[in-house]
Amino acid sequence: MLKNIKILLVAVLVLILCAGCSQKDAPYISNEYVLEYEGDKCYMSFLGERNDEEIDLLESRVFGITTFKSLEELKDTIINNKFTDSQLNIIRRDFVDKDTKKIQICNPNKLYQAVYPEKYEATMLVWEGLSYGWVFDNSYGNINYITKERFDYSYKQDFSDFTEMQTVSKTEKIEDRDSTVTYYTTVAGEFKRVCYKLEQGEKTLYVAEKYCLEGYTDYTKNNVSLDIPKSITILGEQKNEYFRVFLSKLEQRPSEEYLLEFGLRELL
Repeated sequence: MLKNIKILLVAVLVLILCAGCSQKDAPYISNEYVLEYEGDKCYMSFLGERNDEEIDLLESRVFGITTFKSLEELKDTIINNKFTDSQLNIIRRDFVDKDTKKIQICNPNKLYQAVYPEKYEATMLVWEGLSYGWVFDNSYGNINYITKERFDYSYKQDFSDFTEMQTVSKTEKIEDRDSTVTYYTTVAGEFKRVCYKLEQGEKTLYVAEKYCLEGYTDYTKNNVSLDIPKSITILGEQKNEYFRVFLSKLEQRPSEEYLLEFGLRELL
C-alpha cells in the first residue's frame, strides 16, 4: 500500500514538473500593445515575446486586411485597443516589416478621409497597416490612402513601365486633355490606354483610361467601347499625401471636373 502511494506521488510530481516545463516553453504573445511615435511615424509594440512559429499558426489567413465601418472607428480601435483577437493575429503576422521587425501603422492622429463624387457610396473601410481605403458599393471601384513608396511603385507599374508587359503597336500624343495614347494587345483582347495629368491647386492627378477595342473572351467582348472607358486608374498627390482610385462600371467618360472631385481631407 505504501509503495503504491509513493508511486502515485512520484507520478503526480512528474506531471507537475512537465506541466511547468510546457508552460515555460509555450510561446507567449500578449494582446496588449503600446503606440510609439517617431515624428509622424507610428509603431505598434506588443508586450511580450514574439514567436514566429506561433504566428504562422494563427487562425486568420486573410493577409493584411481588416475592415471597419468608418475612419473614426479605426482611430478609436487603434488608440484604445479594441481590436478583435483575429485582427490582432493579422497585425502580428502580416504587418511586420521583414527588415526592421517593427510594426509600422498609419498615425491615428493624422488620418485622411477620402473625398469623392456624390454618385459613390462607401460602407466598408479596409485597413492594411500603413494604408487604408474605401470600397465603393455596387462594385464601382475603390479609393485608397497610400504611402509615398506605394505611390511610386504604382506609378511605375501603371504609367512609366506599363508597356514593358504588353505587346504595343504604337504610342502617340493627342491634343485631347494633352494625352498620351497607347495601343496594345493581350490574350484578352485589343486595348487602348489614354493617360494624362490634371492639376488643381495643390492636387495633382495622373489618370489612365482603359478602353477595350476588341474582345477575345466572353467578358471583354461585352465591354467593347470606343467612347466609354472599361476602367479608370487615378494616382493622386495632394499636399504631400497620396491616394489611388480605381473606377469601373462607367456609363460615360468622366469630365476633368468630375475626376478632380476625388481627393483627401484631413480627419479632424
